[in-house]
Amino acid sequence: MKKTQYAFAEIEHYIFTAVCQAAAAATRQILEKIDADLAKTRDKKLLRDKGRRKTTVKTIYGEVEYRRHIYKNTRTGEIIYLLDENLIIKKTGLLSENLTEKLICAASEVSYRQASRLISEISGQNISHTAVWKAVNSVGTPLTEKQASLCIEDDPSEKKKDRSLIFEEMDGVWVPMQDRRHKKAKKQEIKVATLHDGWDAGNPKKLKNRTLIAAIEPARAFCRRKEAVLSTLYNTDEIQYRILNGDGGAWIKDSAAGTVFQLDRFHVLRAITANIRDKKARRDITDLYKEGSHAEMLEYIKIYSDSVATDDPADDRSRKAAVQLFIQQP
Repeated sequence: MKKTQYAFAEIEHYIFTAVCQAAAAATRQILEKIDADLAKTRDKKLLRDKGRRKTTVKTIYGEVEYRRHIYKNTRTGEIIYLLDENLIIKKTGLLSENLTEKLICAASEVSYRQASRLISEISGQNISHTAVWKAVNSVGTPLTEKQASLCIEDDPSEKKKDRSLIFEEMDGVWVPMQDRRHKKAKKQEIKVATLHDGWDAGNPKKLKNRTLIAAIEPARAFCRRKEAVLSTLYNTDEIQYRILNGDGGAWIKDSAAGTVFQLDRFHVLRAITANIRDKKARRDITDLYKEGSHAEMLEYIKIYSDSVATDDPADDRSRKAAVQLFIQQP
């Protein structure tokens, strides 16, 4: 007797599709039932029924098409959808709030096109990369506007943290851009700042009270944004030290007023590799730095710089080591 084989993937897809369709149908019934109840209990003298209109919302389990009443306010002439007002439906275009969150999470890890393809596959519907872009902007634009409206001043009515030591990290990431015609445009730098007040004792890799700030804008505007956000989080009068880590870029150093600037770990190690030619000396200096033996490291660099010093202007080993000595000072 011939055995019949079944593909589990096909069974899984069949069940998934059936469940999504059932969920969409149930959602439609619930929404239309609520809309009907609102139609019965409304102020009929104030809100004149103008019939029902069809609309669609894309959810995490597919598209839901339903009909809801549209009303005209007899006093103001305003068009009102009672269902939308009572449900507090938050959607981006035709995307539900939950689906928007999933798109934003996906877009934070992969490109818009990859995010649209991924969410389309798991939600059983077609979501374009443009829809992903709109979802991201629906959340990002209000946040950017809110940050831009902040003032760099302390508000005693707000509860803020009292810290004597604050850490800041700043960097820039250059990304390729497109114009409105999808043609290659000039690259833009995304400026990123991280604010925190130390590391978790139980997990040294975890930052305490971490806040991220990112924007594509001139350095001065970005620094004003960072300072405004900082003033909303901490009582600035209580801050005694601000340690700024960065790669040494001009715009980062220019923003270091009132802070102690230092190269971050990655760029310190890269500077050692770039400025110390001797492999053994480079390895020894790196080991001392990783061990936290900064005084010994600086002394080692000084001895190395003196040992390779010559009168030959073409030999820059001593000069580079001296530069390295300056860079490494904590």
